[in-house]
Amino acid sequence: PPDAGVAVSCPAHLRPLGSQVMPAPVRVHRLSPYGVQLVGQCGTLCPWLEGTDGALCELALPMADGRGWTLFALRVESARREDDELFAGGAFVRQGERQRDLLARLLDAAAVNEKG
Repeated sequence: PPDAGVAVSCPAHLRPLGSQVMPAPVRVHRLSPYGVQLVGQCGTLCPWLEGTDGALCELALPMADGRGWTLFALRVESARREDDELFAGGAFVRQGERQRDLLARLLDAAAVNEKG
C-alpha cells in the first residue's frame, strides 16, 4: 500500500540498475522495511522511469552517520506525474545484511522524529 511506512525526508539518488546514467537526485518521503515512496524532477526521471512499471533501479540512501551511501536494488511499481514532479513507489529486492541494518536505523530515527 502506498501509505505503508513512516514519513521521512531523506535525500537519495536513483538510476536504472546496471546503467551508466547519471543518478538523479530524489527525495524519499515514505520508508518501510519493504520499500519507499519518492519524488524527483520529471526532467531527469521521466525519460527512463515513466511507463516502465517493474523497472529495476539502483537507489542510493545516505548512511546513518552521513558518511557515504548504501545501494539498494528497487523495483519501481508505480510512477505518476504531477506538474514538474514524478512520484514513484517501489519495493526493495535482494537485500543484504548491510541494507537491512541501514533501513532499521533510518526507520528508528524516523520514528523518533515522528514522535517529536
